[in-house]
Amino acid sequence: MKLYHGTTSEFVMPDLSKGRENTDFGIGFYLTDKESMAKNWKKGHPNNHVIVYELTLANIETGKLHIKRFENADIEWAKFVYNNRKGKNKKSRYDLIIGPLADNGLENWFTRLEKGEIDWDDLAKGIEFNKFQSLQFCFIKPNAIKLLEYAERK
Repeated sequence: MKLYHGTTSEFVMPDLSKGRENTDFGIGFYLTDKESMAKNWKKGHPNNHVIVYELTLANIETGKLHIKRFENADIEWAKFVYNNRKGKNKKSRYDLIIGPLADNGLENWFTRLEKGEIDWDDLAKGIEFNKFQSLQFCFIKPNAIKLLEYAERK
């Protein structure tokens, strides 16, 4: 499977120490399954390019990696993203997290939640029909990074 990372930096393999805090799935190296999404992550910056990696999950031996997979943008996913964005999950117990790529609209729901205008059930109903078109893959630990093989830079 091809995965894409938009960046302004020059590198072949990621350095996990450069991950940012308060992101959707926590500190890690993020990729997406859609090249167009990777291009938009750093839109308008000089030296914008996309690094392409190959990922083969089929080769993972059972019990070797702790992977969290969100199949849908549901309340469990929303709470997980919220807690990470607010810095409440400081250390992940996962090696790799896969799930829908949140858009800026989700932050509006979180703001309404914090103001007390809605509760979690309202948020869940509100995002139920949103079509999150891309997946994001967050590689958190070195053993997960080893699943990536550099393919090219575009």
